[in-house]
Amino acid sequence: MTPAASIAQRKVSTVFATRLTVMLIVAVVVCAAPDLIPGGSWPVLLFDVPGAEANPAERRRVGRKKPKKSRKERAIERHLYTAQYFLLRENDPKAAAGEYRKVLKLDRGHVEASLALAGIQVRRNQAKKAIVLLKKLAKKRPGEGRIWHALGRASTALGDHRTALASYKKALRSDRFDVEAHWLIFDQL
Repeated sequence: MTPAASIAQRKVSTVFATRLTVMLIVAVVVCAAPDLIPGGSWPVLLFDVPGAEANPAERRRVGRKKPKKSRKERAIERHLYTAQYFLLRENDPKAAAGEYRKVLKLDRGHVEASLALAGIQVRRNQAKKAIVLLKKLAKKRPGEGRIWHALGRASTALGDHRTALASYKKALRSDRFDVEAHWLIFDQL
């Protein structure tokens, strides 16, 4: 055997021994503390065997498909995706606003679409429309801090600092860790 071949063989055997040692250490840890592994399924961790979970109910769920979405949910997803495309790729806020309006026709209480549409309206100097939209949404969901935060931004854009301050305070009631609302209240005072 040549010296180069023996060095290569030693490297291979060293790598193999290292991998074997790591597997043994993991096996010992798993056997000593099986509760550290989520779900208690150590065969999946070591050997990545599908369906080897310890819980028989988990084994039954492996082959199941996700429940199908309704036609309305798929339409909402499609319009939201298209709106994001218009905003990010085409830089066309008018078309994106149209897609968000389509979402709101399907689901009047859709928070993400309402907030996005209000943001577009504020950027296009239509803050009054945004305020009307956000006030309707705030009546439906008074505990949602994001809505009050957006209403405060729209009121600030319109120049109504008293309403903006009240909106930011309501946003803080629902989410007291909203740092931006704290800062904007400080800025309003």
